[in-house]
Amino acid sequence: MSRILFYPHLRDVLRRLPKHYKRRYLEAHASQPINYIKTSPKLVGRTIQMENLTPGEYYDVPPKVMYPPESDRCLWAGEGIVVGNAQKNEMSDIYPRAWRPKLLQHLFYSEILNRWMTIIVTDRALQLIEQCGGLDYYILSVSVHKANERLLNALSVSAQLDV
Repeated sequence: MSRILFYPHLRDVLRRLPKHYKRRYLEAHASQPINYIKTSPKLVGRTIQMENLTPGEYYDVPPKVMYPPESDRCLWAGEGIVVGNAQKNEMSDIYPRAWRPKLLQHLFYSEILNRWMTIIVTDRALQLIEQCGGLDYYILSVSVHKANERLLNALSVSAQLDV
């Protein structure tokens, strides 16, 4: 939203927007990538070699994550296909590699929807479902802007209509 402030003819439009819309927009677009851990500022630009701190390379770049169309029909809990480069050892060549999440087919019962569903989920999604206490609580607890899966959004809308 800060880039829009440079355009003077849009400032009046932004002032008229409701506060809840601005808040939801900023929450959706200012969030960090999931599973991205920022390194501590103490070690920035340094590596440990032979008990001496020497200047090293440091890149603060989040991983490239792809979300294929099949992920819309599953519960991936923010996980995706991570694309990058790998190297077996220092002497071998660098080659492209993709790391995929482990997918499991699981049977769930929804008390709100009153039906059994077979859904493909990741390990992280199963952990979150268990943390929330079941599929129904997971569906209702995940906010719309954090869920980029169509299946989860559709289930949450139908669950809220049935409640």
